[in-house]
Amino acid sequence: MYRNILYSIIILTTLSTNGLAQKNFNISAGMGLNYYLMESLNDYLSYNWGFNNRQDDFNGAVDFFGSFGFDLSSDYSIDLDVSYSINSFNTSVGTGSYEFAYSLIMPSLILNYHFGQNGYRISFGAGGGYHFADVSEKIPGSISTSEFSAKGFGFMIKADGISAISSNLFILINVNARYNSFSDVLNGSQSLIINKPSKEKLNLSFTSMGLRLGMKYIF
Repeated sequence: MYRNILYSIIILTTLSTNGLAQKNFNISAGMGLNYYLMESLNDYLSYNWGFNNRQDDFNGAVDFFGSFGFDLSSDYSIDLDVSYSINSFNTSVGTGSYEFAYSLIMPSLILNYHFGQNGYRISFGAGGGYHFADVSEKIPGSISTSEFSAKGFGFMIKADGISAISSNLFILINVNARYNSFSDVLNGSQSLIINKPSKEKLNLSFTSMGLRLGMKYIF
């Protein structure tokens, strides 16, 4: 899986840097909170393990991000944004416990339109990429953890605001919304079944809203 992630980042970086002017480069990093609506996961946890999740419930997850970008012109820039988001669920079942966790790695190529002056800039952007999910599950009575994965395309729209604290360093605030379409959660041919009569399989496709805080350095 991680080889695929590395390949996707290299390809996106190569596409974003090919033939462009070597100026106004920037890097950003920080963390935030995403709220995910994963209807399939809500059904799986509620139907099989007694969680009080409604199908339309949003669940919060920590998000870490980093990005590399540069200006294409006075009004446009391009970023390679990589987000790492994690979440977990657990509950007591009889004398044991049930544990479910997922992590998402989401590299995205984003085109931005921006404006501003005198130490601040506001940007609006949209783009997407090929994303990856890892899932772990430990059921009551088991001493081992089962591992699963999924992958698929995702899209993001965002708005950024930056404010200068020095000539090159800026405070960054970001709001974003995402849509991701993932494949079914699998381990080889093994899948997680939401409802045995219908044989509906779990996937982590989602919509989300998020808020990030971080720092941006412009060279």
